[in-house]
Amino acid sequence: MKINFTKKEYRLLLDMIAIAGWVLDAHSVGKEELAATAHYEVLRQKIMSYAREMDCEDRIFFDDELQTYFESRDSEMNGEYMSFVKAFEENSFWDELIQRMAARDFLVQTPESIAKTMSNEDVLLNIEELKGPYEDEFSERGIENLMLVNNPASKLH
Repeated sequence: MKINFTKKEYRLLLDMIAIAGWVLDAHSVGKEELAATAHYEVLRQKIMSYAREMDCEDRIFFDDELQTYFESRDSEMNGEYMSFVKAFEENSFWDELIQRMAARDFLVQTPESIAKTMSNEDVLLNIEELKGPYEDEFSERGIENLMLVNNPASKLH
């Protein structure tokens, strides 16, 4: 199969693989995590290998020593796609925080004997109801009023 891209489409494809790369590897810290995504990296390298042909040398460079293509620092820091990455991370943070706090509250408020008899749908509905106050608070004040009861930082003084 052969797929033809215009230069504009190729630039968009570079944005898409940069976003995918961010999701796959931005928080990877170990060799096992990187190994798990290696097959994606092979495809990413193949796509980036066309950068010169597609007049995208401002976006992609080849490191002779490492024999690897990389996104340019400017493109990585200032690429238009980064606004999507940042928005995704921001929304994910709040969604996950609210979800975990509501789930915690459900477990605290609901005796285990009752929770075990509830359907998954009922559990999710109960958790959903508990999210409202957190959504309101965080949309109004962010983390301003968020405190840990046993704050490890307070023990440093």
